[in-house]
Amino acid sequence: MILYHHLSPSAGDDAEQLLAQAVVQHLGVEGESSAAKALAAEAGVQPTPPGELQAYSDIHRIANGLHTADCLQQAIAWCVSRSRQLQTRRSKLLFRLHALQYMHVLMGTHTPQSIKAARGQCSTASAPTPSGQSGPHPPPAAQPQACSPASAKVRMVGAKAPHQRTRAANATLSGGQAWSAEGWSPVSREHAFAYARKFLHEHMEHHQDDIGRLLSCAIFMPHLERSPYADLGRLDELCQQVGTLYRRDRCAVEGLRFESPLFQVLAASAVARPVFDKLQRRLLRRGQGMSLPSPGDGEGELPVEVPLPESLLFHSVFVCPVMRSAVDTRDDPPSLLPCGHLISSQAVSRLLGDEDEGGCPLCHTPFHEEALQKVLIQ
Repeated sequence: MILYHHLSPSAGDDAEQLLAQAVVQHLGVEGESSAAKALAAEAGVQPTPPGELQAYSDIHRIANGLHTADCLQQAIAWCVSRSRQLQTRRSKLLFRLHALQYMHVLMGTHTPQSIKAARGQCSTASAPTPSGQSGPHPPPAAQPQACSPASAKVRMVGAKAPHQRTRAANATLSGGQAWSAEGWSPVSREHAFAYARKFLHEHMEHHQDDIGRLLSCAIFMPHLERSPYADLGRLDELCQQVGTLYRRDRCAVEGLRFESPLFQVLAASAVARPVFDKLQRRLLRRGQGMSLPSPGDGEGELPVEVPLPESLLFHSVFVCPVMRSAVDTRDDPPSLLPCGHLISSQAVSRLLGDEDEGGCPLCHTPFHEEALQKVLIQ
């Protein structure tokens, strides 16, 4: 807050309130409902709606608990209940969850009994109440549909027979637990193959190679960490990757933010900071200073463009890099220069004037007016 007032002395008295509101919203998106409620009450700002807070809490609870059979089955049940929306998004979430469950079974950290119990809890929690409504925040009601176990034929992908070794192997699991090869049994492999026949068969069309790797890695048990499939045995990393995918897809389907505006602003600031530092050093060498424009001031923009990553671009409005303003591309399509840069027709007119030749203002590559191409953006 002090930094904000230092850079922008004209900030109003409501700046602290706006900052507190942004932090409250960030805490809610991160699943910290208790902290969000406490800060909102202390700062006197509008709290996040209770339903939204509970939704984020459930999403983070499941995403961070995929090393347990309960949370993993809740995530699978949600995917099945939202299968149509996920298919529209071409999501790989359901397959990734089944693949993670397969690896848990193969490594013996989950048993068929624990999976069955967790699936039963999902069905019980999602059952409708006497009033006809489901519970306040139940997991989705649908249970994964079993595929025909006898019809699955999956080819094994190139894995050589393992060398016989006597040392026990340890692999770190999520939650700081340790997986020991001494506790592994060939029965775990049989249970994993049974799970694959039941739940991975329906994903063969789009994930044949991935399923082949999952089945092939079983040959190297219990020394998976010494095999070409060692990455499949790092369950802590798999849980984090699938958990992030689960949060992203569920937020998209339910119309929730995946990341808070505060996080996005800080991420963009981290990208822009080196550019500003470089600009400031150049201005200081010239004996000039750098000042930031005041909020709402349309003038005094910095003469520098910050290239943001695709994850921080949220709209398709074309902004001319020369005029630094949005352009209505329906009535005035931009022009593509031979060097590959895209600028507005107004910028082209200013560059050319009465001439028919000019230079790109971004890379100084010369171009002829006849070489310009209009780009239609839909």
